[in-house]
Amino acid sequence: MAKFDISQHAAERFVERIAPHMTLAEARDEIRRHARAIGAAIRMGCKCIRLGCGGRIVIDPALGQVITVLPKPAKNRSLAAARRATRERDYE
Repeated sequence: MAKFDISQHAAERFVERIAPHMTLAEARDEIRRHARAIGAAIRMGCKCIRLGCGGRIVIDPALGQVITVLPKPAKNRSLAAARRATRERDYE
């Protein structure tokens, strides 16, 4: 298993974006639960891994550090679906 650090920023963003009920220490422990995936990503030079909840952990493989945590991406409606919704509203 590769060694890696978790930045303060990453722990804060995990609490803010993924699990607001956790403390920073709990957030660090939760990130460490993904140590195998993070270690593999660092060895392969990957910059991001996806969590089961849909969030993403951003890694700097050169530093061996977890940089930040991103929330689950918002679902974007397709352009065609948006046009249909607009057309349906226009005819009501």
